[in-house]
Amino acid sequence: MVRPTALILSLILFPLSAAGGRRQPQQLLQSPVAERGWVVSVDDRRARLSAPDGGRGTFRVRRGERWLGFSEFAGGWIAAGILSRAETLDLSLVADLGRGPRRLRPPLDRQGALRTAPTPIVSSAGLAGLAWLEGDEMRRFSVRAAAFEHGSFTEAVTVSAPLAGSQTGLSATVLEDGSWLLVWSRFDGHDDEIYWALRPASGQWTTPRRLAADNAVPDVTPHVLTHGSGALIAWSQLRHEYEVVTARFEGGSWSMPYSLGVAGTISPAFRRLGEDDYLLVRNAWPAGWTAFHLDAAGRPSDFAVVARSSVGPPVLRRAGRSTLAFEWPDRREHDVLDWEPVR
Repeated sequence: MVRPTALILSLILFPLSAAGGRRQPQQLLQSPVAERGWVVSVDDRRARLSAPDGGRGTFRVRRGERWLGFSEFAGGWIAAGILSRAETLDLSLVADLGRGPRRLRPPLDRQGALRTAPTPIVSSAGLAGLAWLEGDEMRRFSVRAAAFEHGSFTEAVTVSAPLAGSQTGLSATVLEDGSWLLVWSRFDGHDDEIYWALRPASGQWTTPRRLAADNAVPDVTPHVLTHGSGALIAWSQLRHEYEVVTARFEGGSWSMPYSLGVAGTISPAFRRLGEDDYLLVRNAWPAGWTAFHLDAAGRPSDFAVVARSSVGPPVLRRAGRSTLAFEWPDRREHDVLDWEPVR
């Protein structure tokens, strides 16, 4: 059986084998927090941005580039991806910091031939920094980060040094007090566990710590989102089948993990539209996606299921004053969400 982390690593490094070769499928990217509601449509040559208020933007996609994420903030946005060249993998960054799209130079002080999983660290005020994975082989990545100050990245620091096993699934958020919260999945020699580190508004990164008690099952693909004065995290846990679990960060510690109770769910992704928070998860069967509406405590209150397969998560968009819909990269129509209460 393929260990889950091995599969995830192969997906992360896919562009190494695809560089300069096969045509990539169209992608739709959406920010976890929709400040303006940008949606990015990406093909082999061009990324096109559109916003509900009529805003437009575009930037060129280079040969060997694969765009992986997008984040909005007040007055701007950043798209993050990877660029494959020969036997190296580097970070690709395009941002609009108020004067139109431009490419940002990746952080200097490179320590490995492979750089991947670029993770913008943003607050409502703007781009604060960047985290990523780096190393010479995919099973010995370090977790690195750099601040963004005065239009460029500062010297990088190592948050988590390379280990005997892999580190994957990077996600970051900025807390209400200005602290940076970073989470990822780390192989501990037996299975994958979720780890985290905190960088206070004025201080150094804390030593990485396991989020929950050690267990004998893989915990992978975490995603984190600021919520109130703390944060929410969701990840996939493999027991008899994959299921998504969540936890809340408050006062410097994490709550006990809480299972959504739905077997065959993977790839959690938070979305915030206006004042409402949602959690999207992929369903194994029937193939499709579920959206959970989260209450003030971060627990699911309502859910809507759409049975339609997709390479990546759909865009969650407003289809009216009180209606939400899924938008797909390979279809022109939208699927309006039909909500049911969680029992």
